[in-house]
Amino acid sequence: MNTEKRDCYRLGNYEFEIRHGGEILFPPFLERFRIEIDEGQNADVFELRLTDQLPQPKGVPVAHRADLDVYASSASLAKSGAVREARLLRFVGAADPYGYYEEMEEQRYCVWLQRDYLAYSQIDTVFYSLFALERQLLGKNGLILHCAMLRVGGEALLFSGPSGIGKSTHAQLWCTHATDAQVINGDRALLQYGSDRLFAHGWCVSGSSEICINRSLPVRAIIFLRQEQKNDGVQLHGLRAVKKLVSQITVNSWNPQAVERVWELAERIAGDVPVFDYGCNMEPEAVDVLRQLLGMQNADISGTEPDGSGARLCVTGRDE
Repeated sequence: MNTEKRDCYRLGNYEFEIRHGGEILFPPFLERFRIEIDEGQNADVFELRLTDQLPQPKGVPVAHRADLDVYASSASLAKSGAVREARLLRFVGAADPYGYYEEMEEQRYCVWLQRDYLAYSQIDTVFYSLFALERQLLGKNGLILHCAMLRVGGEALLFSGPSGIGKSTHAQLWCTHATDAQVINGDRALLQYGSDRLFAHGWCVSGSSEICINRSLPVRAIIFLRQEQKNDGVQLHGLRAVKKLVSQITVNSWNPQAVERVWELAERIAGDVPVFDYGCNMEPEAVDVLRQLLGMQNADISGTEPDGSGARLCVTGRDE
């Protein structure tokens, strides 16, 4: 008897269906991005399987990292012309891989999880690595930016920079000292264009912040943070802005076509959206200085509840 389950999800404008036997538990935040099966008419299909032994990789090796081996096939995907990829995934320092990903044909993929690692399936970074989502999204002109995504009014501010720089902390400052501010995600945002404007979409990985809300907003600005005693910043232009963006975007560096496309999209973003370098401390004044730098008046960050009550809205927890 066929007991296959089908679950469909949407990230930005990317829809995908996971077909599985029900043994593998998914990360809980993924449920917030679920759509009905009949909504995903053009969804990519992933067949997720639990196995005692992973398949042998197909293709020739093209990249090796401590956590990843990539193989390229001589065959191409019919519509896109992209070379088919396969990937072996492992934990850094582990001898045996936990997963295998293979592109079968256009919009159809097979992924395997080694049974010994079943207990790790709900760890979001482990689970999503099986699907090569950054590769799929780039085909939809989407980029995954390492940032804290903050809603201020009806727009998004994206605070980016290296791990530990204070992205989530700075976003929380806005929630404390500005009205109508809400953290949408403390670790990642999906960037895609819609109606000729850049949008940030909530992402299914939240990092240590544990804040994951499925919401899409037009991007007002992207701010790269530095830790400084004094609050001061400058707008970046041209190559300086593009380099900052690329430094915090997930890039398949072994794929020249993918790298070129990431740079093209980053150049467009840098030309359309203000990009700032901002050195700051974590005091309340940092919010006011940045607000002035962004040209935001008091009216831009003071909002009301939907019922018009004027009540302060500052949400930093989960959107249940």
